[in-house]
Parts: sequence; structure tokens; C-alpha cells
Amino acid sequence: YTPRTLFPYTTLFRSGIVKIQTESTNKKWDFSKQSVVEEFLIIIKDEYFDKKIKTYAVSFHDHQLTMIFCSTHADVFDFYTGVRTSLEKINQSLQKYYNMQLVCVLGKIYPRLEQISDSYEEALSMIKFILPGRNCVINYEEAKQMLSSRNIESEQKRPQELEEELVLAIRLAKKDKALSVLASVLQY
Repeated sequence: YTPRTLFPYTTLFRSGIVKIQTESTNKKWDFSKQSVVEEFLIIIKDEYFDKKIKTYAVSFHDHQLTMIFCSTHADVFDFYTGVRTSLEKINQSLQKYYNMQLVCVLGKIYPRLEQISDSYEEALSMIKFILPGRNCVINYEEAKQMLSSRNIESEQKRPQELEEELVLAIRLAKKDKALSVLASVLQY
């Protein structure tokens, strides 16, 4: 299969990392279990997203859900607002019925499926610095601005952060990035 065989009419792609935060002991949405991820997607897929946006998800560590959004929208802005509006509606429902807060950081929108790993890397690079606030959906560009205003990028990374970054670069087969991070680890 080629990407165009799997997604013949899709023109735009982006990924996001979703975290559900709660103060209660409700374990209903424990994203460390793939069955829960699938149940969550089935519930939200048709109810919250318009027909032009397809969603796919995989659970990762730390109760995070990585989502891939594929769109048949011809206009980037329609896709951008469609994803944002849908995630905000999901957040409102989670707050109303489960007393939970959804936080999602979205990577950039790309025209090719092969670039989805770039979108994921962008979201991943920002999610650990984002605290829940009034906005439940934060785009990569917004997150970059937030970070630069807080000067977080200028702080030296700790070995654990460098190790996570190295592992991610290796998993995504980003050789140059992995070598760069490895050099930083050795300098530390």
C-alpha cells in the first residue's frame, strides 16, 4: 500500500497529543489501554468531527493519546478550525459529564502523509511545557510563542529530557537529530 492508496482523497494531515486531566479518581479514560483509546474514539469520531475529518489514535505512556487527523478539506483554514472546534466541544463534554479537562497540542498541518512524523514531533516538543489554562487546544505556533515569552527554550535541558528526545529521534529515524542530541548528552 502507498499513502495515496490508504488515503486517496485526503489532502491535509496533522497530529496532536491529547491529555485528559482530572482531580477525581475516575479511571474511565485511562489511555494506557488501547481498548480505552478505541472506545473513546468510537464515541467522539462521528459525534464531534465533521465528515471531512478522519481521526486515528494510539495510546502512549503518561496517559497520552496521540491522534492523527486526516482531512479532505480543500482549504487549510477549514481543516484548522474544524479540528479546533471539535476538540473544544469534546473538552466541554468531558468537563460537563466527567469533571475532566482535555489539553491538546497540535503540530502543524502538512499536505503529505509522509510529514505526519514532523507534525507529531512538533506537538511532542511542546506538550511537556503546556499547563492547562483557558485554552484546551493549542497549536504548535501558539505554543512556540508561549515558550519564547517564558524563555523556556533558553534553559539547559536535563539528561532525562535529552534521553527522551534521543529515543524519539531514533524511533522516528531522524539520524541527524539523533546525532545532535547525542552530542548534547555527551557534553552534559
